[in-house]
Amino acid sequence: GAVVKAMAICTRHQYLHIYKPALLLALDKYFQEPSVEVLASLYQAVNSMDCRYMPEFNAHEKAILRASENKDMFEEKFIPYENSRKHIRDNSGTGNEQPSNEGSGKVSGITSGTEENPNSIYMNNDDYMPVSEEEKERLERERLANLKKGTYIDLMPNLNKNKDRHFFETKIVYNGIKLPIRVPLTVNPEEVGDFSLIKLITTFSPPSPTPFNHAFHPHLDSSGNQTHPIILLLNALLTQKRIIFLGQGHPSGDVANYVLSACAMGSGSGGVLRGFTERAFPYTNLTNVDDLLKVPGFIAGVTNRIFEDHSSWWDVLCNIDTGKITVSKDIATPSYGTKPDDKLEEGTRSPSSSRSESWGREKWDTTDNEFMAE
Repeated sequence: GAVVKAMAICTRHQYLHIYKPALLLALDKYFQEPSVEVLASLYQAVNSMDCRYMPEFNAHEKAILRASENKDMFEEKFIPYENSRKHIRDNSGTGNEQPSNEGSGKVSGITSGTEENPNSIYMNNDDYMPVSEEEKERLERERLANLKKGTYIDLMPNLNKNKDRHFFETKIVYNGIKLPIRVPLTVNPEEVGDFSLIKLITTFSPPSPTPFNHAFHPHLDSSGNQTHPIILLLNALLTQKRIIFLGQGHPSGDVANYVLSACAMGSGSGGVLRGFTERAFPYTNLTNVDDLLKVPGFIAGVTNRIFEDHSSWWDVLCNIDTGKITVSKDIATPSYGTKPDDKLEEGTRSPSSSRSESWGREKWDTTDNEFMAE
């Protein structure tokens, strides 16, 4: 007698997790009053989120922000945002508040036509003063002179220094409820959602790893049968193996987070390699098996144990309950490096191409394991 309903938002934004609070409110309302109007109001609310002044960082700036815990870096990129907030506060105090035109203009780094003059600065008296090119050059000369004297002048005294500039703060108003939203600004191309890479690593890093007992595979076993599980998973991602994350009885969101974490890990924190999210299925089920098997090197999350019994469907299976990684007995063997008498051209020979399988399992370098231990 249970009633199951689902609701989703389709977006190109990687930070899709910010919409979850609005989705929960809309779904609750839909249970009470199932109608198209609920969906229409949700659509209007999320598309009215004001992102006009959200700054965009290039790859180098993102790398600096990600490596720093300093919350007030790149303050200058938030001048238009702080100016708009000050304008609204001043007008609301005098009763002359103007419409905010939320949702227009800068949606993802595109400057709107109503943005304030960029050739402007804040002065100490809280006035918003236009600055000519000559004045800007004079101020720059003074700034350099003060630096030589060891004097510091804050050219942005009115910016809110208590904000975390790793995020852009805005809001979604749904059904009269203001939902505070923090949009992450340092997301790399292959990072999607609010995943935990630490959780992925700890789940599949046993305190005392046991040797694998599957047949040696040159793509996966970079340290023979002593290969660390995380290194094996990374090798599987890089060599485009079919990977399943199984969580029997878990919510679909659990396995989805493991899939998204694996995509981020394989791509180098989302900023080095590409294509992992294109072959990711954060959650799938038996009804989609045929479509899943058509995708080479898929990375999928499932909650049905039947997948574990069909080893021909996958190459590597990661059980999030046991923390065990299993290599399928049906995994395809590469056409090189499997027999001692293989004749390969110079430049394509692998370490295992002239050795037996037992040598490959016993003699591989174990520096990967030392790295994981650290």
